[in-house]
Amino acid sequence: MARGWLDAEDLRQIARLLPDLSCVRSLALALNPQWISMKLPHHSTIPAAAVCFQDCEHTLSAAGYALHEAYAEKLWYEQRRVPPEPMSAIFFGKFFADDCALRLYAAGEQLADAVAAMMETDEPSLARYKKRFTSRQARIGAYLAVERPSDPTTTALTALQQADGWQRTRNYRDFWVHEQPPRVEGLGISMRRGTRWTRTESGWAMGLGSGDAPDLTVDELLLFVRDGLLAFSRAFAAVLDQYIQRLASHGVTVTTQDRGDDRVTLSVHLL
Repeated sequence: MARGWLDAEDLRQIARLLPDLSCVRSLALALNPQWISMKLPHHSTIPAAAVCFQDCEHTLSAAGYALHEAYAEKLWYEQRRVPPEPMSAIFFGKFFADDCALRLYAAGEQLADAVAAMMETDEPSLARYKKRFTSRQARIGAYLAVERPSDPTTTALTALQQADGWQRTRNYRDFWVHEQPPRVEGLGISMRRGTRWTRTESGWAMGLGSGDAPDLTVDELLLFVRDGLLAFSRAFAAVLDQYIQRLASHGVTVTTQDRGDDRVTLSVHLL
């Protein structure tokens, strides 16, 4: 991998492009559903939200790693390798950006499950939105907008849905999965799906030996996927903070140890 061939300053520059997830990672991993269950009724779904948050953190971290590799591979093949390999830079940049986009969608589904469990929202309450929306995150978002419009969690998720980078990343993923993957410039001749004939004044015509215009460049792809990752990271941190507050209302407090190593401990007060 290109990571081993870049110097320390290269890696630091790439790291500065990505969100620092150390704090939310420590918080999420400190959430023990068994300890939390000690202060809640047996039927409560609030402890299950802890597991959903941990799943979301793992997926988000993997998405961040994928984007890091996208930048690293592109930098290596484009600027550090002698001679440069522009097509390899585009191929690997797209490969890892695609991976990031796909993982971000999965993280969105896991965050939606966390919110539903945190708020103890039952499935019948969500059923009315099932016909309109296929994804879990869309149904949860619609439910919150109607049922809990002033909740801070709703505010955080609404901001995410309105973020341009997140919208473009979601749209890119949807095309990637459900239609034709968007064509990136620099990877050779590419064709759009559909008929090759075009209507002219004299009838029908078809060009031979050339492809169709690409949908975007790898730099454009990296830019909006990065913006989507940053937007999701902010939303995840905000929702996790609301969960911590909800736990506190049930006598479960999460405290940080100021030792400079981002360690977090979970304190459960039983009295």
